[in-house]
Amino acid sequence: MLPPTHLPITFPLAFPTPRHALNLLCTQHLLAHVLSHPSHAGFFASSPSSAAETATRGVLALFLVSPAGWDDAANLLALPGWRRITPDRVAELFAIPTHTERRHESLPVTVGEVDKAAQAVVGALTETLRALGELDSQCLADHVVSALEGEHGDVAARFCEQATALIPALADPYALPAHALPSAPLMLLQDLSTYLSRAPDPVIALPPPAELDARSPLPLALAPCIYLGLLETPHRARGSLPVDTLLGPPLVEPPVNGTGRRAGIDVVSLPAAEWAELRLRSLEVCAAVSDATGKSYADVCRLFGALHDGMTRHGVGYAIAI
Repeated sequence: MLPPTHLPITFPLAFPTPRHALNLLCTQHLLAHVLSHPSHAGFFASSPSSAAETATRGVLALFLVSPAGWDDAANLLALPGWRRITPDRVAELFAIPTHTERRHESLPVTVGEVDKAAQAVVGALTETLRALGELDSQCLADHVVSALEGEHGDVAARFCEQATALIPALADPYALPAHALPSAPLMLLQDLSTYLSRAPDPVIALPPPAELDARSPLPLALAPCIYLGLLETPHRARGSLPVDTLLGPPLVEPPVNGTGRRAGIDVVSLPAAEWAELRLRSLEVCAAVSDATGKSYADVCRLFGALHDGMTRHGVGYAIAI
């Protein structure tokens, strides 16, 4: 069964106020987007946690170590707390080891090495948090609520426009067709709508989840699109396992290497222009699958996320990197 949201929206936490909960969800989506950049695909291909899982774990850690006060410099979910956050602190809270150990080839000693891919991930998180820490407000949720207040009309289009103006990295790296909206802010809005529809005292009124889930096609995970023959690239052939098998449990668990990371997951490197073209074409795949199945665009996006995870479980997964 597919999850009703792109990222988890329920946590075993007692939030001091609804604003704290909203802020955690907004931060979670932002950092999941940062970690999902294809330049980090190689790292997450061999990590025990996905980009989304790492973002969720990280924001929960930020919450647990932070006082409730927004003006407290120790609050690491408040924008002022982000201004001085260090890479070491980010690596600690997001549980990203930036050094590895290996046995020396000829001596009976262990050698420490810098994990450059991990350092790049930590660097991207740190840079994002520090840059947003310079905004003139207490927390990220304030900007989200501000963008959603005011005039009626196309709430999703207005929010996506304001979100990408505030944080340009949220924009998709290709020219969108006229009917499509930027995926990262739209996916946040979809999850916020589901979350607020269940809240006893919602902070702000949003269109219902079903309306937002059908608002715009979304880019899909590329590996299952290629594996199922819905997109083509000379770098990878179509696979043979059917959808039902990919969504089911594996017959054999994939191996884990000596560092505790999954082993045997390939990384397919594409030129940035080809990656962007495939992502753009996946919007057409999303629309076609939606028309054929009656599922919303958001449900199709979540389905292909589940297929990507299923490919990994069955040992046929690979990451698309640039």
